[in-house]
Amino acid sequence: MWLKLRERINASAFLICVLVGFATCSYAGHKCAQHNPFINFRRFHRLLNAETYFYPTVSQMVALAKESLDKGEKVVIVGGNSIAMGKGQGKDLWTENLQRRLGPDYKVLNFAQSLMPPLSGPYLAFLSLTQKYNFVFYVAVAEYCSVNDVEEPYQGYPYWWDAYYKKLLPPVPSIENWISERALLTRDKQASDECKLGAYLDSLFYFRDLWTTVGYKYFFTVWTPGTAANFWEPRQLVPDYDPPVLPIAARFYNFNPEIDKPRLKARFNWIYQETAPEQWQLSEDNLFMLKNAMSAQIPTEVRPKMLIIGVRDCPYYVRQDLTQKEQQQLIRTAKQSTKLWRDFGCRAIEAGGDYVDEDFIDDCHLSATGGVKLAKSVAEELSKMEDACR
Repeated sequence: MWLKLRERINASAFLICVLVGFATCSYAGHKCAQHNPFINFRRFHRLLNAETYFYPTVSQMVALAKESLDKGEKVVIVGGNSIAMGKGQGKDLWTENLQRRLGPDYKVLNFAQSLMPPLSGPYLAFLSLTQKYNFVFYVAVAEYCSVNDVEEPYQGYPYWWDAYYKKLLPPVPSIENWISERALLTRDKQASDECKLGAYLDSLFYFRDLWTTVGYKYFFTVWTPGTAANFWEPRQLVPDYDPPVLPIAARFYNFNPEIDKPRLKARFNWIYQETAPEQWQLSEDNLFMLKNAMSAQIPTEVRPKMLIIGVRDCPYYVRQDLTQKEQQQLIRTAKQSTKLWRDFGCRAIEAGGDYVDEDFIDDCHLSATGGVKLAKSVAEELSKMEDACR
């Protein structure tokens, strides 16, 4: 049967069909990169992000933001981790509260994802948009005294190289020099080269934009535990759903000091090194490295349009896990982080210093009431940032 089928196939015609099909897909990918595929966008929720192998591209983030900017709206891009994403908040999403506070002249776009560092895909979309638009702002939740390398892949996705090879970014020699210098320290050069090669080929053929658009609008091709029942369905049909929040009496049932205490201490043990029991000394070397990373990767002209948020941990966990001196050290680190960003030229706030247990659903994620407080603080800062941009 197969032999007869092979005899009937004209090799030249088959090759031409393959090339035409490839060219058609590449053309479709280019078109997809120029248009926003996301219908009634709310956020990249847990079933519409890297947790289930769905990776929105920088091109698509830029296209989504341009829709509002071209209508004369001011755009606020939200990046960072699951706290910024609003994990657990369900219908009480903090960025929707922020949208109501800012009013119809603004458009808040929540591009944050779980475990996403501040200088990743949403930051690069912001950087791209600042080339043409004045009233575009970037808000991100970041770990204390921490900044990632911008070319570091997020969950395996090379956002920097995605934007770089597609020529979406303004010329920033300091970033390119920083990446070149850091490349000498890369432990896994093969993995790094593969990221770059994949992004370069994508800048020619745009297969990622095509696949993401097809996966969102028509059908998905990857099985994941979170979408196992109907993994083939287009992701636009997957609801943005968070489990109901437990009553406060049962909310912290999974408290585990053996896990939580090292995590909390790690927040200040990187920048403040313990020289004696409960005695900490600021690490000048680490602080110098941090300042260099920030200076190289964040252009001077965009810093006034950036708001970095440090969110305190749930007071229940802090009380249970840390001694009084350790709690003071955590506060000291939070203040050091805020000062560092402000001295650098960005706006920065500490959120959570006056929050109570009810404002959290677990050790770090905010409940609806915590989200309301965060939205209020961010709205106040954005009004000042807008005045500075006039």
